[in-house]
Amino acid sequence: MAFDVPDDAPVELFFRLCKRVVACVGRHEKKRGGRSYEDCYVREDCLGPPQIEFYVITLDVLTPALVSDLQKTLAGYPRWEIIAIICPPDNSGWPEMGLRIREREVIDALQRQFFPPEFQNLRFESARLPTAFD
Repeated sequence: MAFDVPDDAPVELFFRLCKRVVACVGRHEKKRGGRSYEDCYVREDCLGPPQIEFYVITLDVLTPALVSDLQKTLAGYPRWEIIAIICPPDNSGWPEMGLRIREREVIDALQRQFFPPEFQNLRFESARLPTAFD
């Protein structure tokens, strides 16, 4: 299967963008008092499609400011996206859910009814619900 990636070498581009995503997450983690792989991590494997996977284990990592800054890391790369995958560590039985963060939009497939009350009103700028075409 061929993926729609930019003409410059896709693997090098993946690692360049991945480095930017890791740095962005790190800046936000410092604001929270330190980075921990118990809270989140960025998968640094190039799997082919023009996307970077970001695993969120602790919901307080996923702030509107972080999502906005992750969008900025994709500036100039409209075909690329960051997939924020929610994966709570406690085997809570939550369904698969997450965000598709793109340069100009966020596709919000979070199922907030499973979240603790303090996270149920979490909203992101330029977000929309997924459609059958996403």
